Amino acid sequence: MDIGAFRKQLRHAQKLVIQIKNQESNEAETRRHIDKVLELLCGYDALKHLTREHSIRGPGDTEFADFVIRSEDSIDIVVEIKRADLTLTPKHVKQGSRYCFDLGCSWMVLTNAVEWRLYKVLFSQPSDVVLVATWDILADDPHELAEKFDLISLRSIRKKVLDKYWHKKSALREMVLLSAILSEQVLITIRKVLRKKTGVLVHSEDLVSSFRKLLNERASACIDEIDITLPIKKSQPTKKTTVQETNPQAVNRPVVGNDE
Repeated sequence: MDIGAFRKQLRHAQKLVIQIKNQESNEAETRRHIDKVLELLCGYDALKHLTREHSIRGPGDTEFADFVIRSEDSIDIVVEIKRADLTLTPKHVKQGSRYCFDLGCSWMVLTNAVEWRLYKVLFSQPSDVVLVATWDILADDPHELAEKFDLISLRSIRKKVLDKYWHKKSALREMVLLSAILSEQVLITIRKVLRKKTGVLVHSEDLVSSFRKLLNERASACIDEIDITLPIKKSQPTKKTTVQETNPQAVNRPVVGNDE
């Protein structure tokens, strides 16, 4: 969808969201408008691609996901919806991600119609839920909104755009970046550069300590989870000793040869 067409559809979607917000709509009423927003901005057919109140049989009672999005037979995105006047919290993230784990779905959208959040659900050990993108449909720039809604569009799902976006995003996660910065190879390079610029040979342990001070509290805590391999310190060459240094009394002592 070109930006001109998107702007037109966006104005229509924003009117719906403002209506939801002003009327203090409950969760069920908000849900009834979200499918229209997804149709307008993401290219879905509500009857073909969106399933409301999708039943989930988990370990306990049967639960219901607000929406699931499917392009073919499999579920591509779970959509968890809250009231427009409700602030999104970690509790809501946990609820939506639980549905994803039960359904085997790797992507989740959490929204209150105004704020939209896209999460990647990782089926790793331990499992994890990572915030990938967030946007505000009433406040953000139309060009940015076009990019963000395109991430969860029918086109994106069919062309596996989300997976490619995640591969790039995951390469720039805090833990990955810190692991690269604190690798033995990089520490050696930084020490060489610092020595060239300052004339001072800095120890690797001091570099790690300095990085920790530069980082915010969250990133600094990540360092403790990284397996850091410090470069092996080169031992100082052994100083050769002369006869004079070993035995000062040998100085000026005449050399006695063998008489023949």
